[in-house]
Amino acid sequence: MGTRRLAIIALQNRDRIIARDCAIVDENLPKWDAFFAQHPDLFEWTRPDGSCMGFPRYLGQEGVEEFCRDLVETSGVLLLPSMIYRSEIGPNITDRFRLGYGRRGLDAGFAAMNEYLERGAE
Repeated sequence: MGTRRLAIIALQNRDRIIARDCAIVDENLPKWDAFFAQHPDLFEWTRPDGSCMGFPRYLGQEGVEEFCRDLVETSGVLLLPSMIYRSEIGPNITDRFRLGYGRRGLDAGFAAMNEYLERGAE
């Protein structure tokens, strides 16, 4: 099926697609709210309005780049540190990471992140 045909199908079903995507975000955001509330010493979280991505601030001493690298290497959870994003119109942010929550199945990631953080607290 061609790209044009898929685009037409998506446009014809946009209300259902948008409702589905919003339901996923609405299901995931409270989970992230609770996660960050459990770790206020490590993260600063501002709940985004109308997006399926957030950019929490990492407050740990080793810095966000090392946190993201160690997290993926030891737990398999991929978060993208803000240093990989460059901007010519503003300062480069160095203490945040990109977090997507617009898909199903995040519970395994939550569990892996919690295990990782618990190991670090020992």
